[in-house]
Amino acid sequence: MLIALLILNAILLSAAIALLVHNHKELRTQSRVLHPVLDLAPPAPDEVRALLGQPRKRLISVEILNPMQLAAKHHAFAGILGNLAPGLIRREVHRQAASILRKELEKWDVMAEVRIHAAD
Repeated sequence: MLIALLILNAILLSAAIALLVHNHKELRTQSRVLHPVLDLAPPAPDEVRALLGQPRKRLISVEILNPMQLAAKHHAFAGILGNLAPGLIRREVHRQAASILRKELEKWDVMAEVRIHAAD
């Protein structure tokens, strides 16, 4: 009985493999026939939008890594005040950096909105 089940299993497995090989050959043939046609046909607009997604705004970020050193370099009292109110010094450095960035971008006719974002 066990031998009969093993033989039946082998026959079914062989049939499944034969079907898979046949279907694979048929798909490859269809792919070769359709490939030139697909190259000619442009994708539908909805498909293009789905592939590309919605246009996103682009953002350039600048992080000032040494605000205290910059302040001390440009203002003598910044070192002393930096010990008492470091947050105030950092805010002022960022404000001045944003101002410089606005002026420089305007020189290049770049229309940009320069904002300061606080990461809390």
